[in-house]
Amino acid sequence: MPETQLRTTGQSRRHGPVVEGLQFPSRFVEGPITPEPAVATSLHRPHGEFSTASVSLLSSAAGSVEIWPDTLRATRLIWTHSTRTLLEHLLTFPGETWQQRWDASPLGRGEVDAQAVASRRTTGNSIMPGIRALYCLRAVRPTMLALRRNPPPNYDVTFIAAQDDPLLDTFAEQVRVHHFRHVHRRNALNELCMLLANQDVTLSDVTPASLLHFAHENRKARCVLQPGSRAANRFVGRGIWDVLHTMGHFLRPRRRACGPPCCADRCGSMSSLTSTRFPTRPSVACSSTTSPAARRTLTTPP
Repeated sequence: MPETQLRTTGQSRRHGPVVEGLQFPSRFVEGPITPEPAVATSLHRPHGEFSTASVSLLSSAAGSVEIWPDTLRATRLIWTHSTRTLLEHLLTFPGETWQQRWDASPLGRGEVDAQAVASRRTTGNSIMPGIRALYCLRAVRPTMLALRRNPPPNYDVTFIAAQDDPLLDTFAEQVRVHHFRHVHRRNALNELCMLLANQDVTLSDVTPASLLHFAHENRKARCVLQPGSRAANRFVGRGIWDVLHTMGHFLRPRRRACGPPCCADRCGSMSSLTSTRFPTRPSVACSSTTSPAARRTLTTPP
């Protein structure tokens, strides 16, 4: 019987290659934009530089009424005590700055849960409000693994209130009126605050490449925390992209002098930046001397 199909290895290639940091194949590994973190135009420290601040000063700032005027005094006292407990724990690690001590600790490396260090059950005081305060005050710069290992509760509300950034306030207002479900609104705000803390930038510094970098780093962190889970392959940041695109935050690049527009000029959605373009299969000409069976073999699509 003549052969009518091309021989293959039987391996599915529709999901693309396995890239470093992921335990599964994914076609979202390359595209017209190279993922790279944002570059800060200026160091954003609206309430001062706390990299070498004392425990007393930093813990007091964590419960400051000037930074969070709408928060109850009893709640702010809890934040102050929680931050002091966290800072005293970080003092047991080497370093001259809080960032160095944070990076040297298992918490900063994303290796342990916060409740394993201190919790209301063990020490009478949880350190999660303290971790959130250090992020909001820009005292430490967390990795995506640390953010995903111990996600701070109500992070978006406290972070936005502490940044004193009019553009970030505009983004939050735009999210509230965007045609989102409530869960997607919350995700858009929370994920953007994670991006700003992780890359230590302001919203004005965020670019499509930095948003794509954040999405890739989030997948790598989820692969560590949830190995084999389908959730690890989920791309976050779609809500951020939609709102920023609506705000006109991403300037559309100019078209070429001749020919079709560049790839970035056509991107109205984040998915177009992450899709991989595979080369088409070269065609093989069939001469009149080729046998019918051979022609069927050459012209049968893969």
